[in-house]
Amino acid sequence: MQKRLLVFTNSALGDNIYTLPILDELLQKGNKLLVFTTQKTIYWPYLSKITILDRNKPIIRWLIKFLLQHLIPTIKLGYQPGESILQGYYRSSNLPLPQQLSYPHLQVKPADKAKFSYLKGAALLNINSIKNIPHRGVYGIDWPQVVDFLKSQGLEVYEVGLSSTLPNSKLIPTQGTNELIAAISQATLFIGLDSGPAHIAACFSIPSLVFMGPVIPERRHILQQFNGVLLQNPCEFAGCFHNTQSPTGQPCQLTDAQGKHVCCTFSTQQINAVLSQIIQTYKIKPNNNQTPQA
Repeated sequence: MQKRLLVFTNSALGDNIYTLPILDELLQKGNKLLVFTTQKTIYWPYLSKITILDRNKPIIRWLIKFLLQHLIPTIKLGYQPGESILQGYYRSSNLPLPQQLSYPHLQVKPADKAKFSYLKGAALLNINSIKNIPHRGVYGIDWPQVVDFLKSQGLEVYEVGLSSTLPNSKLIPTQGTNELIAAISQATLFIGLDSGPAHIAACFSIPSLVFMGPVIPERRHILQQFNGVLLQNPCEFAGCFHNTQSPTGQPCQLTDAQGKHVCCTFSTQQINAVLSQIIQTYKIKPNNNQTPQA
């Protein structure tokens, strides 16, 4: 007889991506899963195996809060200071930690993959500050100059995000999360903040430059499997966001008058040098034979 489990996920896209290996193991044990999530679209390969409860709908939130979580055994996926996302998810679901942690396997619909095939040989940027939170931003860089440098290497340059911020790059017209995943999966180089798109790129082993800010990189990424550079500038309080018990992290102790954090403030020359290193290490070459689908 199957055992029903109610699984709570966090709200962020990246956090939901890391639930996939946990769901795989729970399903292999014969459990029937009800997944309470804000990111229902990424679970499309599981729709025949799980029941999605849309956390964005008030009636569903009410049902969960006042009824289901009191009737059905519940797993609340989460992580604590001192552990990575995946480590926390294995612990909070009472599953044994595997000998080797791996990035989740993301699936892409063939039609979506074909739509963005022109991105082979292209660089993708995701550099908009997340919710205007200083420690989730990146500072000091003349991004149009970085775009020009990438173009000098023969790479087309695109932005992923809600809006275009650079006059000399193109915005990728993705419609929803699954198209975002498909677009990133087809790219040759990814450059961005430590956010959902960066984790998507890592899942597909896309060579990447990711700005980490005041976090401890191994709490966010699987270092042995990451292709590229997780970039932080030296700071005497490095990792301060993760070295605190506060759920909101540690406020930066070295911010300047504009609130720019030392660990995520860089020069344009520094970034171009790192990108040059990545391009050489991973033998990144442009592909000028692809054009966007109409």
